[in-house]
Amino acid sequence: MLLLAASAGCAPPAQQWQSVSGQGTPTVAEASDCRTQARRQAGQRYPYDRRGVPGPAAPGISTAELDRSAAETAFYNECLRQKGYRLVDTR
Repeated sequence: MLLLAASAGCAPPAQQWQSVSGQGTPTVAEASDCRTQARRQAGQRYPYDRRGVPGPAAPGISTAELDRSAAETAFYNECLRQKGYRLVDTR
């Protein structure tokens, strides 16, 4: 059982970013730029508040944190799309 769990963590992702032309993946600088922008935008939409009420997903995690995380992912994805990348299945 432990071997199965360990090997699941080593599996390649089911999707990856690839240029629309199919010629490459985002550079470290592009991904970092998008991550920075996404964090800023998500933080503006869902300001950090240490007094948040725990959400239903996990004790100690506020609903705002869950919303901020989802927004950050969406902003990151949109940024990479604007840079000319798309998510493709790797299976």
